[in-house]
Parts: sequence; C-alpha cells; structure tokens
Amino acid sequence: MGAGAVGIVYGFYLQKAGAEVSFLVKERHRSGLRDGVRTYVLKMWGRYATTVFSGYGVYSDVAELRGREFDLVVLTVASDALEHDWLASLARSVGETSRVLTLQPDINDRAKIDQHFPPDRVTQGLINFLSFQAPLAGAARPLPEDSPPGIAWFLVRPSGHFEASETGRWLQAELAKGGFHATVIDDLPGVSARRTARSIPVTAVLELADWKLARLVSPQFWSLAMASSREAEAVVSGAALKERALSRSALRHVLRLALPIIKRMAPFDIEGYLAFHFTKVGPQTLLVLDTLIEAGGGTPSRQVEALRSVRDRLRTKRAEG
Repeated sequence: MGAGAVGIVYGFYLQKAGAEVSFLVKERHRSGLRDGVRTYVLKMWGRYATTVFSGYGVYSDVAELRGREFDLVVLTVASDALEHDWLASLARSVGETSRVLTLQPDINDRAKIDQHFPPDRVTQGLINFLSFQAPLAGAARPLPEDSPPGIAWFLVRPSGHFEASETGRWLQAELAKGGFHATVIDDLPGVSARRTARSIPVTAVLELADWKLARLVSPQFWSLAMASSREAEAVVSGAALKERALSRSALRHVLRLALPIIKRMAPFDIEGYLAFHFTKVGPQTLLVLDTLIEAGGGTPSRQVEALRSVRDRLRTKRAEG
C-alpha cells in the first residue's frame, strides 16, 4: 500500500492486528519512512494520543516486489493515478494470488483495476475516517504548528466499509483485531457511487467558495451545490430525482446555525483539513466531475448543466490561481 494519510492508517491497524506491513512509495519519500512515522490519533475536545509507527517494509520500485507473496494489496492512490502504467507493472509483480482492496471514488475505477487484476480477487472499500499530514499549516488545534510532522486521523465507528465478499469479510475480521472497526455491505459499489455523487460536487462548490463553510451555505453556493449533487445522483441511479426543495433548504439553515458548534466540537480545523486534503487530490475532483458528466450524456433523465457549470468554473478558478 502507499504511505500517505490513508495507507498509514490501514498499515497501522493491520500491524496491530499482527500483519507484516510494507509500503510502496516513490524513491523521494523513502527516507521519510526510515525512522518511523509519528502518528496522532485524534479524539474529541482537542485530545489526542501519539506514538511512532515503525517496523514495516519499504519498497520504491515495483520490480522489488517480484517473487514475493502478499496476502493483500491496498490501492490507496487517488483515482487519477490509476491512469498511469505502474498499475499494470504492479499486477505483474504481485501475481494473481494477492487479494486487492481498492478505495478510489470514481465510478469507472473498478473497471480500470479489473483490467489488470483478476476481478474475483478485487474487493472495493469505502473510507469512513478522516486523516491528513499533520500538523496542518495555519491550524492552531489540536496540534501546535511546531509538533513533529506525521499523520493524524480521526476514527468514527464504523471506520470503513467493504464489499460483502470473502476478502471483505476477512479484512473486516483482521482489522477488528487491531481496533479498526468496519462493516461489510452487499451493494458497496452502489453505495460508493451514491456517496461520490453527493460529496464530490459539494466539495467542488466548497472550493469555489474558497473552502469557507459559511460561504458554502449561502444561497448562491448552496443552490449550485445541491443542483449539481442532485444531477450526479441521477446519473449514478439512472433516473431523474425529484427536487426536495424543502429538505435541502432546511438542511442549509440547520448547517448555518450549527456551524459554530461544529467547529468548536471538531477534533481539528475542519476548513483547514478540507482545503489541504482536497487541494492535494484536486485532479481527482475534476476527473470525477468529468466522469459524471460523460456518464450523464445530456439525456432527458440525466441533465448535467449544473455539473458542467461547477466543473467549468472550477477549471477557470484554478487557472487563474
């Protein structure tokens, strides 16, 4: 697995469960793993526990994996990274016996992965925790800016969801031994697609709102976020969705009133996290929007005008810097 904010979390709990863990990283990141990774497990009200995660293997070339057997390969890269040749090389190196867990959000990702790995060995997962490189720049809590750099995360329960396959159930049981609790879901691909449809358009509009939640819930941005997410849901469901104006309007007012409380109770700077994380995976956001628009195709039941507007405005905003 990769050694980013998601891979470290999975590696940490798999190691606690008794697994031997290895990371595949770019050469320039190898030295940063040599002495272990500082971890911060965040709790409510600004509390956290910290330790150093070590005792893992590190590889920086897919060729180094040849001849080795792995029970599980976890793909933690963003969706846009699947476009490159390394995936085919990885599949050739780890062979056809390794289980594969894919965590990418784009609705076309599974098909791309199935081109290289035996489909019956691939299981889809859904991330249900928040993790990031810490400390966040400019964020005063919960970690001072002079804290040792590392990976911080906040777990809810369940912290993940897996496809209801043999691998999904096995992984659920193994992670539970390490203190990471997950569920298995029969229609995980459908659940993942619907979550993507609801969240990615809203995330894109939040970026248009300069990552300010108070601006997101203003009428201007909220209406665009709701219209684009509704279109995306229609694309993945295959049918037009009725506009639930009252419920969406009520949600906006509830969020607007609750924002001060949410920010105070959150275990970290929410806006700082959202800006950092989704800027880092910015290409993935545009890729998912492109996929949804292409899948919509402009048919009567799948209008995508709001999605196109969000995508085009986001491209313009990024181009202007």
